[in-house]
Amino acid sequence: MLKYNAHKINGFADKMQFGNLAVLYYPDKTYKNALRLFRREIQITPGLKEAMTAAGYQESNRILTRKQVEIVENFLGEMD
Repeated sequence: MLKYNAHKINGFADKMQFGNLAVLYYPDKTYKNALRLFRREIQITPGLKEAMTAAGYQESNRILTRKQVEIVENFLGEMD
């Protein structure tokens, strides 16, 4: 599981910026490319978009809830 204490946003551990999570999954890419690849991964991974939508995710979201981050991790695995 993600260690939320290590990935706090503005001191709060219950939310994470979408771009920060993208960079964690694609550390060797530029910020812009990491965002693009991460958005694409959400679209093409079977069941991920549906699970995220059920948890309140919209494509325009810039902040992800703890639950949404956990869903991503369940589908894509832990990042390094």
